[in-house]
Amino acid sequence: MCPAFGAQFTPTLNVSGAAISPDGQRLIYGTNTFDVHQIWTANADGSEPRLLLESNTVVYVFSWSPDGRYLLYTGEPTPTIGKGTPAPSPGGPLWVMDRNGKNRRPLRVPFIFGFGFNPVWSPTGRYVASVGGTDEAAPCWSKGKAFLADPLCSFKGTGVYVENIDTGEVQLAARNAIDPAWSPDGSLLTVSRMDEQKQVGIWLADVNARNSRRLTDTSEVDRYPIWLQQP
Repeated sequence: MCPAFGAQFTPTLNVSGAAISPDGQRLIYGTNTFDVHQIWTANADGSEPRLLLESNTVVYVFSWSPDGRYLLYTGEPTPTIGKGTPAPSPGGPLWVMDRNGKNRRPLRVPFIFGFGFNPVWSPTGRYVASVGGTDEAAPCWSKGKAFLADPLCSFKGTGVYVENIDTGEVQLAARNAIDPAWSPDGSLLTVSRMDEQKQVGIWLADVNARNSRRLTDTSEVDRYPIWLQQP
């Protein structure tokens, strides 16, 4: 069993993502220790932990949906064939569950796990945006961590995808792009995108109209766009 999230942690416990519910009442977090991979829920202060998911693969907790209905995570148990051999995953690496760990289902949106490309909910909770691979795989991605030597490798063969949580519809919002950020009303998405001249700027994508336009045009690599609320 897992100890509560807090002072009771042992040195061997590896917490992999944690999120507080929008109402501030519940905490959900992932743990990975050797061959034990679990997702837990607890009160916001870490008391009364309860197991939600036990997996045979590494788990990671990303975030709650803004309305508190869903939890976004990865690490759903992989079916096995033969003597414990993992079978191909039945769905994508991103999954959602409700706050009680029920109604778990895979998302269809592509997602690259392990490179800091965290998926993001739209403010309304209607969409999830993520960074995934496109059909134009770049050679630098096949060289493991050597891709870090190329500052533009993250943009090659990647794209920002958007999935409608209710319908499952997936669209490619921008090619050669990362760093998605939603507008406060959830209708627009900004990304860092590399153009045909290998110049990286901030672009604005309209999710409903399915078009995009450049916002910045400098010689620098423009990244990490954020939206500010007007007073």
